[in-house]
This record gives sequence, structure tokens and C-alpha cells, in this order.
Amino acid sequence: MNIELYHPVDASLPCPVLQYADDTLILTRGDIASMHVLKNILEDFSLATGLTINYHKSTFVPINVDDATASAMANVLGCALSTFPQTYLGSP
Repeated sequence: MNIELYHPVDASLPCPVLQYADDTLILTRGDIASMHVLKNILEDFSLATGLTINYHKSTFVPINVDDATASAMANVLGCALSTFPQTYLGSP
């Protein structure tokens, strides 16, 4: 089974991941299957490291995804559904 996350625009590129301090931004395709893959990767990370993801402090921000799909994607991850603009470190 091929378990990968794909770049949201070009599948030949790796999935972009941006990190700063203890924050991580993961950009992937806007479909439910990608959220299942992401959830599995995060669970494997947690098992391997002993670190846990706090999904209650996490947000899912869909871009160009219909409301029903966005809601289903957020439910897979178990985090809140949000929109732009976002605040980061207290700044918009």
C-alpha cells in the first residue's frame, strides 16, 4: 500500500511542511483520503517518539474545499475547522 501525502498542486513534489518553534503547517490535497493518511502518519509519529499531537489546540483550515468535505476532513483529524484570516502568536 502506498501511504503518502501529496503536494496540493503537483503530485511529483513532496508535501510542503513548514515548522516554527512548536507549530507545524502541513499543506496537502483537499480530500478525505489525504486526511486519513495524515492522521496515520501523525499517530505513527506519536507511537515512535512518545510525543502526542494536541488536536484540541490544532486547527484545520481548508482552501477551496466545499463545506461538507471540509467538515468531514476536520472530523477525521479530530480538530477544529477554521477559516482565514488566522492569528499567529497573537497577530493576524
